[in-house]
Amino acid sequence: MEEQDVIDVIENMMQNKTIRKKYNFVTVTTSSRECVNNLIDLFEKDKNKYKGIVTIASGPNAGLLLFDAVIPLEKLETTYHELKVEDLAKLKRKYEDMEDGETIKIKLIPGENKEMEEKYFAKI
Repeated sequence: MEEQDVIDVIENMMQNKTIRKKYNFVTVTTSSRECVNNLIDLFEKDKNKYKGIVTIASGPNAGLLLFDAVIPLEKLETTYHELKVEDLAKLKRKYEDMEDGETIKIKLIPGENKEMEEKYFAKI
């Protein structure tokens, strides 16, 4: 992230605002069979429907880098209003062949609403 982008994030964080952005696709990288199975179950029910999904990213090293200083983050919530698995049949095959500890990538594509919202939470 460029320094001006980090400053914009901090300003929005201080004002408790979300940041709206456009996106073309989302790639989920996971080594959890449970995560893959949950995604399959979610999208299997309504194969042609898009779902609203909220992701939460956090961790002990989460932070923003500005002028060589780290601003610690509690979490980042990202809301996608319309997503679906690009190729559900392919994901099912990957799941069947997935070995313990293996990492796979899952491509999710947007519907007509290609907007996402990010909300950053500072660690207090």
